[in-house]
Amino acid sequence: MIVKGSQAQELIEDLEHANQEEEQYLLARITGNFKRGNERLAKEHPKYQRKI
Repeated sequence: MIVKGSQAQELIEDLEHANQEEEQYLLARITGNFKRGNERLAKEHPKYQRKI
């Protein structure tokens, strides 16, 4: 993904003043790469269960 123009400038300014958590949020927002809420379901899937 390429961010350019005024959107890029705004992102740079926001990132300069953001802590690490805010940086992750800003980058996720701009790329649309948010967690989908299915991580818990995947963890409980039999494929990922420990074999004792």
